[in-house]
Amino acid sequence: MLCELITAEGAVTACAAVPTVWLGLVQYLKDTGAKIPSLRAALVAGTKAPRPAGRGTSKAAAFRSVRSGA
Repeated sequence: MLCELITAEGAVTACAAVPTVWLGLVQYLKDTGAKIPSLRAALVAGTKAPRPAGRGTSKAAAFRSVRSGA
């Protein structure tokens, strides 16, 4: 799982993925209570992030949306 990979690599501070990957990771964090304390930025690429990605996750992670381009 992505969470274990990020944790095993050590101080990963930024990752990029499509929205489906981030939604899965957020659900995994909610389900397991796992944490990724080093992760500071999650770039969403390919399409814009769906609204649920940042909702109800304040305990698992803090999200800030930044848009680039059109």
